[in-house]
Amino acid sequence: MSNQNQFTETLPVVVFNSCMPNLNESEIAAVYMARKSAVPFTDWTDGEEWSARISNNGVPPAGSSFSGKDLIRYFSVIGDMPPWTEVVKEISGSRRQITRKVRTINATIDETTSENYEFLRVLELLSGITIRLWFLTKGGILYGGNTGILLNVQLKPVLTRGNGELEVFQMVATWTAAQSPERIFTESFGNVLTPSIPGDGGGGEPVTPGEIYRVTYRATGGEFGFTNSGLVNCTIIAMTRGGAEVEDIKIDGSAPGYNQVLHDYETGSATFNSEQPLVPNEFIRVVCKANA
Repeated sequence: MSNQNQFTETLPVVVFNSCMPNLNESEIAAVYMARKSAVPFTDWTDGEEWSARISNNGVPPAGSSFSGKDLIRYFSVIGDMPPWTEVVKEISGSRRQITRKVRTINATIDETTSENYEFLRVLELLSGITIRLWFLTKGGILYGGNTGILLNVQLKPVLTRGNGELEVFQMVATWTAAQSPERIFTESFGNVLTPSIPGDGGGGEPVTPGEIYRVTYRATGGEFGFTNSGLVNCTIIAMTRGGAEVEDIKIDGSAPGYNQVLHDYETGSATFNSEQPLVPNEFIRVVCKANA
């Protein structure tokens, strides 16, 4: 039986929720690179394995059993992945066949340190080198699978004229693949994947008064709130449920109304309206400011 016939006979399951749609922020926030020769993950869904491999200074993290060639570099970026483009060839009988699906990641690096600039210069000399790459969205979704995406990366310095303009590095990563890359939700990882962002609320480093940080939560479904140590002794600046902004953040102890949340900064709890339970896999993103 061909894959096409199998798909026609057994369509995959789909899920939609008319009351509380499950939406995920899409902007690419981080990129991770490793050498092509780096060993694949044993289990890329394990945050501890990521913690043992991410090292921007080339020194294995404390307790890590990985050698330098297997370590992963982390890049804070602003990026996107447009729709893939197809390469179509005309074959016999006036037929047209898609022979390749070309996929691209476009990203900007705005931290143009001397170290990052040297990384760029090395890549320029190694034009065409294959890299293993993973990427993370603002919605907390990580793409790449155990092996990462094998692709070509180009980094280009961009200097724009005008007062106040910032130097940036432009990243373009391209590869061909029949399917989109595997993905996972990473709410249980804490700040493992974003080591330059302290106090991620899921196990990150303690924050200092006045510091801005984030807390994330992925719903199991049916609950009306959650508790997180990152919500203790802080002021919630903004919160989204499934990509939609929560309209009002209450701290007076009264029951939250529709599209509101009650924040108890002593216990670290966030409680939603009793008629708005969280749906399975609904993603909550919170921006907090640490209190004095």
